[in-house]
Amino acid sequence: MNKISYLIAAALTVGACAQKMETTPVVSEGEFVDLEVCVPRIATKATGGDDARVGSYQVFVFRQNGTLEAGSYGQESSNVLKVSQGEKTVAVLTNCAKITDNLDLNGLRNKVVKLEDNTLSAVQMFGTESVTVNADASVTVEVTRLVAKIEISGIRNSITLDQYSNQPVVLKSIFLENVVGSRTLAGADANMVWYNQLGNKNQVPAFLCDTFTGVEIAKGASLDVDRHFYCYPNSAEESNSATWSPRPTRLVVQVEIAGSDWYYPITIANVTANRHYTISGLNITRIGAENPDEVISSHNLTFNITVKDWEDEDMSEITI
Repeated sequence: MNKISYLIAAALTVGACAQKMETTPVVSEGEFVDLEVCVPRIATKATGGDDARVGSYQVFVFRQNGTLEAGSYGQESSNVLKVSQGEKTVAVLTNCAKITDNLDLNGLRNKVVKLEDNTLSAVQMFGTESVTVNADASVTVEVTRLVAKIEISGIRNSITLDQYSNQPVVLKSIFLENVVGSRTLAGADANMVWYNQLGNKNQVPAFLCDTFTGVEIAKGASLDVDRHFYCYPNSAEESNSATWSPRPTRLVVQVEIAGSDWYYPITIANVTANRHYTISGLNITRIGAENPDEVISSHNLTFNITVKDWEDEDMSEITI
């Protein structure tokens, strides 16, 4: 399992980190020590890409009863917080607007965030860790991405039906549909905001859609597309209703064949945060569905799905 780790160090003597952030003592009582917080600007290279970048971070220190005692926000790599001695929970939230509400620990965990508030260069991450603070103490807080990453690598034109086999497959768009749009930091669904219900509604296009013009895939040829999208977790089960109801997230490839639009939806069951789903080799063997949310039978297309780091999970070959 590959997670991004940030070092939170507490000591009576501070001097290793010169840069300071905006700090906020919330509760003022008891005997205090200096809590030195050092967070690297850039995540480990093993995670790769901009989705590992830290543009800003907010630190919260809670007492054992959940009361917020101290906090900080900024882009610098270090800061010092005044905290009382005792049992603490340290929470770190990255790449989010500053939270100014006086929340306890449960309130922070239930804080609602929105998919549209992420950016392609800095996705939201969150983590907590417990520590005992006395004369000196240290804690490592592992933060994980609140989003999942769904990627498609390539598309192949393997249509054999005579009426279509000599026609190129014209790629028009790739998008995610049935996407959960809000969640709490703890992971619960929040008010069930949904994007791209039953098809592409051009919602949060930077995260959920890519369009193409004049891209043809000849008979027997393959195209490297290398496109990825971000979404929140979705555990909804399949629905056969023609009207909207919660259902799994799908990656949909829209093409034109012989002047008509066809859709190839790929269901990603039980989308989980901090996982990277890779669809390698979408193999189109015949015309697709007439609408983007229609589940295609196993004879219409083949593709392979593997789930790789962020968190490791292998999925066997899937044929639809």
